Amino acid sequence: MLRPVVLLLVVGALLALPATAKKPKKLKVEDAVNFQLGLDYSHWLVGPAFYLASEAEQVDYLRLADDQAAEAFIEDFWQRRDPEPEMFGNEFRRRFDARAAAADKLYRESATVGRRTARGAIYVIYGEPEEVIYEISTRPNEPDLEVWVYPKGAEPGLDGHRPRLRYWFAEKDGRVVAHIPRAGRRNTIRQ
Repeated sequence: MLRPVVLLLVVGALLALPATAKKPKKLKVEDAVNFQLGLDYSHWLVGPAFYLASEAEQVDYLRLADDQAAEAFIEDFWQRRDPEPEMFGNEFRRRFDARAAAADKLYRESATVGRRTARGAIYVIYGEPEEVIYEISTRPNEPDLEVWVYPKGAEPGLDGHRPRLRYWFAEKDGRVVAHIPRAGRRNTIRQ
């Protein structure tokens, strides 16, 4: 009589284990829209805020079900990043908002506000590049590139990391997107 009970317990324990130990798929910025929220909050995470948020914060934001919860989340998000919470104002948020406003003017693409474009997000996080280079493709079917160059000793960006030395952008389907070029195929034009 004891054996069937033990067998049931073992089977029950095995069924309670996850079927696979797969790591959850990493969220992409374009998937960071919360359709449960109104227009003022649904796209807040798309763009540079996505790169500043931890994976847990990204998941938590996408689970929010109403605008009041989103407003409280965003306020808490900025407070956690305030370098001097005892002082009036939040210098981190002020820098973010100033760069985001500039990116909205400089990098707007069609119906997409500048901060949510590839160049705009990099601009908001790391600031203006030291130099912009245009590389003209010498091969058919390969795009011309806009290359942003940051100095080797650049200050850390809003994400706490130094920028890479170069960021490449190319036009694709009417939008400027981040691009990884192949080596040895460019004519360089410095601006």
